[in-house]
Amino acid sequence: MSSDHSLTKLSEWLVRELNHELNDKDHARLKAWLAEDEAARQYYVEFMALNAHLRKQRVTCAAGAPLNIDLGEDTPSDMAPLPTWLEKTGLDQTETHEPRTEHVNEIRRIADERLQAFLEEQEQTRRQQALIRQDQSASVLMETLTDAVKRTCAAAHWLLRNAVRLTALTAMILLGLAVTQYALRHRIVATLNEGIHAQWDTPPADANLHPGPMFLKEGFARLTFKQGAEVILQAPCVFDLVSRNKMTLHHGMVTAQVPPEAHGFAVHTPQSTVTDFGTEFGVQVQASTASEVHVFDGRVQVKTASHAHQPSQNKDVTQGKAAVITQSGKLDINPLGDRPNLFVRDIPETDAFGIPNRRLDLADVVGGGSGFGTGLRYAGVDPATGQTVSTYRSEPRTGGTGLVKVPALPFVDCVFVPLAEGGLMPVTTAGHHFDFPSARGDWYVEIAHGGRPDPRSFLTLDGQIYGTVDHPALLMHANVGMTFDLDAMRASLTGSRIKRFTSMCGISNHVQRNKTPDAVFYVLVDGQVRFFRKIQLPTDLAMTVRVDLREDERFLTLVCMEGTANNGDWTLFGVPALELEGVE
Repeated sequence: MSSDHSLTKLSEWLVRELNHELNDKDHARLKAWLAEDEAARQYYVEFMALNAHLRKQRVTCAAGAPLNIDLGEDTPSDMAPLPTWLEKTGLDQTETHEPRTEHVNEIRRIADERLQAFLEEQEQTRRQQALIRQDQSASVLMETLTDAVKRTCAAAHWLLRNAVRLTALTAMILLGLAVTQYALRHRIVATLNEGIHAQWDTPPADANLHPGPMFLKEGFARLTFKQGAEVILQAPCVFDLVSRNKMTLHHGMVTAQVPPEAHGFAVHTPQSTVTDFGTEFGVQVQASTASEVHVFDGRVQVKTASHAHQPSQNKDVTQGKAAVITQSGKLDINPLGDRPNLFVRDIPETDAFGIPNRRLDLADVVGGGSGFGTGLRYAGVDPATGQTVSTYRSEPRTGGTGLVKVPALPFVDCVFVPLAEGGLMPVTTAGHHFDFPSARGDWYVEIAHGGRPDPRSFLTLDGQIYGTVDHPALLMHANVGMTFDLDAMRASLTGSRIKRFTSMCGISNHVQRNKTPDAVFYVLVDGQVRFFRKIQLPTDLAMTVRVDLREDERFLTLVCMEGTANNGDWTLFGVPALELEGVE
């Protein structure tokens, strides 16, 4: 039994049983208790023995029949069931006697002694079991600690015994790693040969270049890799030098010339890997649209990165072809004629006007170039047909059919001859119109990347000669108009933003100086007038044009029209430029 409360309950039930006061339900519960609890059975034996002893002392009580429970080995051999004892003593269950005081006290004393002895025995058993459990836990803990101490001592002994060797080995490993890391970081993988207007985010300490990231913010630079590949960089250009025959282009434009000894030169981009087989090729990585690979000579292999809905592709791109890789991984191969002069294939002259990430030369664009020195001097476009010419010429020509596209110049939206009768006419392929005054509708010279195709007609404004490398001229002899597609240019200007259009405008005062020609100049943006001037020689020598451009403005239209007479008005835009600035 686990508590004094249980002992009291059992005593109460045994007394009620002897007095025949238990009902059938309680009698069954008592039998089950005694059958399951060894301590309860022991108490039952002692209780019945005490009861029998008291009966021998002729204490009057109501005798009841004992429980019909098999107590097994716990039952004393000298204790018989109550009916047997009653038969031996001759007591009748209905018989009553007067108890004596000393007998009652004796009964109480014996009961108290037995109860106290039982409780002390239970407490001693509980304490012994607790000590056993505590000893067992302490023993397990001690064994664990002893084992840990043994292992630690063994490890310390081994470390002390091998300390010298371990220290030497560790030092050798660390030294080897340091030497390897130093060698990888400080090995020379390329050489910086030259640069034109080159501005670096972090200027190289010397011409020998090591692996790592670089950022050409402005201008051009030429690198020669140690295995022989030569690369021209056009700003803004962010790239990593990887090894003697490999680079990673994050955004910008590069042109590579690869000799036989450098076969296998590779350019990694976010969308693809370009591997050469002895070629000259260009790679452009745009920030938000696509990447392009132009092959000028030989053959390259283009392997695209795999995407969720577009598996990796591996294709050869041969001479005269251009590969376009979208951000989704789609690969298309087209003729190179769509944009033949997108890439610079040689470092421009030192005093070249077009400077990547600073200003784009619109005269160079009309000459079929990218705006950075790749166009042809004196080349132009017929304003009546949209066909390009290699050299402009002066002869009387009349009229046109209005707006026409220029397929050979991707940065030019359209050209036109203003209508002789004047009035509203389209000036962009997107449907922007402008209301022109009337004119005769005749014109004499193609819109051209101007200069001196013959010594008699070079161009001057206020004493400055135009049509040179550092002072280009957009020759627009009246009456002609041209519209540039600014969005097409933005798509090729990765990392740059168009801020404004700037130029000088006027009538060349070298040609036919004995005349007094006059002309009208317009600058339109999306069909709206942003600049207008009427110029007449010899008074008006040159005018400055400055038109700010927003990112949402797409079309820039330049128009030169005759004044009172279309005679000797060699009108031109000198140093026509789109000013650029870098963006993140």
